Amino acid sequence: NNIGGGRSVETFIASYRQAIAAIEDAWPYGDIIVNSIPPVARYSSYGNVTPEKVQEYNEALLAMCREDGLAFLDSAEVLADEEGYAQDGYTIEDGLHLSEEGLRVLVDYVRTHAYETKDRRP
Repeated sequence: NNIGGGRSVETFIASYRQAIAAIEDAWPYGDIIVNSIPPVARYSSYGNVTPEKVQEYNEALLAMCREDGLAFLDSAEVLADEEGYAQDGYTIEDGLHLSEEGLRVLVDYVRTHAYETKDRRP
């Protein structure tokens, strides 16, 4: 939702870093894995959220993770089609939020890939 609201990538990353710092302060023993932003459907109610914009923000998240020593999980790779849009059926009617099917795919991906990601920091 937030990438379509006119926030710059820099502002988004600064806010993301603040949120991570708050989580680390509250749960210093926890492992943080940053998950990619899911792709948007080809037909979306959010016309300003495009595959290119999602990719731009995901690249910024990955760079942040590399700089800060955090794990990054690219779940978008299992949710997107070859053009970067969400696969058919993976979003609800608004084209932005994941459907039940999309959420199942996401949870399965996290379940089967998060442990590997945690152990091999970028």
